[in-house]
Amino acid sequence: MAKIAATDIYLIANMKIGQDFTLTERSLTGILTRTMSTAIKYMLRNAIDRAYAAAKRSGVGFYFAYVPQEFSATARGPFDPDYMRPLFEAGYAKGASQQPFFREPPDLSIPPRKAAR
Repeated sequence: MAKIAATDIYLIANMKIGQDFTLTERSLTGILTRTMSTAIKYMLRNAIDRAYAAAKRSGVGFYFAYVPQEFSATARGPFDPDYMRPLFEAGYAKGASQQPFFREPPDLSIPPRKAAR
């Protein structure tokens, strides 16, 4: 395999990449929305793993940032300022911290916790 002609790889995902338990609305639109959301998340995870493997193979740095699982604001639409403001603040705080990037992908093999009843 060819090596990457770079010194570092930076990936920023504007979404949570961990498992999120939510109930799916029992409608065609709800099921399709959840299906697409899940597919996009797993495609992103695959791309992250492939980029990390390429970085390791090429001996280049790997830097990765994403929306933390603890982030709890909910968007009411595509451009919801009440969602975007706290999302920006969370990203800004992470960027200003001592560790703004992860150096390897998170281990997502841990099973999710059961939902509270």
